[in-house]
Amino acid sequence: MAKAKFIPVGNGYSVRFDQRAKGQETPYWVGKIFKDGKEVGCFENGGTGGPTFVRSLNGEFDLSEIFEKMAKEGLLKAGASPKKVAEGKYMEFDAMMIEFAHAIGYEKGWSTATFEDFCKAEVENYRKYNML
Repeated sequence: MAKAKFIPVGNGYSVRFDQRAKGQETPYWVGKIFKDGKEVGCFENGGTGGPTFVRSLNGEFDLSEIFEKMAKEGLLKAGASPKKVAEGKYMEFDAMMIEFAHAIGYEKGWSTATFEDFCKAEVENYRKYNML
């Protein structure tokens, strides 16, 4: 089995996918989140259409909130409507950081992409549905 890789997502955070596969409706993935090399959280999605859960290992900080803030800032810089981002009731902003890590770590054509590139693509995709 290949050694799991650490994928940097910004602000000293990196993600490691311990398991990943195509799910029924959403990706199936389980992994850990690190800050400056130290494990600080985990994430998972069962692949059946539910949300991706981002959790801190201890109660010192809300990792989901931190990832949500990073994603929202990136989307706004990429041209998303501030009103749509603020309203984003159906958006899993924290999970976008996991999606970014998966894209640059495993998806063809994304290995050299920046977070800015990813956010621009997300804004384009979600504008089709009038969500950003």
